[in-house]
Amino acid sequence: MPPPFFHTPDWHGGQCQSGVWRTSGSSNGSYSNLGSHRGSFTGRNTGSGTLFVYASGGNGGSAGGDCANTSRLQGYVAGALISTNASNNPSYGKTAFISFAVPAGATYQITSYPAQNYSCGSGVFSVFGYQT
Repeated sequence: MPPPFFHTPDWHGGQCQSGVWRTSGSSNGSYSNLGSHRGSFTGRNTGSGTLFVYASGGNGGSAGGDCANTSRLQGYVAGALISTNASNNPSYGKTAFISFAVPAGATYQITSYPAQNYSCGSGVFSVFGYQT
């Protein structure tokens, strides 16, 4: 018999279940692929909840020299710079990513111009959204 201070767990109470945590009665959010873009992408949150935006990429492509392997992404909400990820180091390949929240009704923009000081051209990036 275990000592009196030892509690034997009751494994019959709550059962484990895989899945997603949800608040009872709430609607689920939805993911969407907002496409692949070069240079700039502008959108608007037309939903009634918050839109969470994720962008990845930002590389200029096959440019060489000082433009090789550079990346840059910038995110704006209602014209204000909210998020930036950039690397002008041409020595290593890389991918930038940013994420930010967009309130209902607000516009947002993502731009990608790697190594702007060398005129490397536009970067290519993919955008995904999660609408609550």
